Amino acid sequence: MTKPLNLNTVVQNLPDTLKQEVNTENGSLYVNSKYIFEVCRELKNNNKFQFNYLKSISAVDYVEFFEVVYHLDSLITNTNLVLKS
Repeated sequence: MTKPLNLNTVVQNLPDTLKQEVNTENGSLYVNSKYIFEVCRELKNNNKFQFNYLKSISAVDYVEFFEVVYHLDSLITNTNLVLKS
């Protein structure tokens, strides 16, 4: 079973250009949809995270907008993370 990664640790270890595009709320990392690819690439390639497994992807249909939810796992560090965009 994987353990949740501390969201503050994630934000602190992102490049400065991406830090302003994310925020943490309710146990999830919210990412500006324009930067989701860059954030995911960083989470995969950064040796501190090594998220190498997309467990699930889903969407929530709110009246005003859609929210895409990504559940990521690192099989290397035994951690998980929920991204929302």
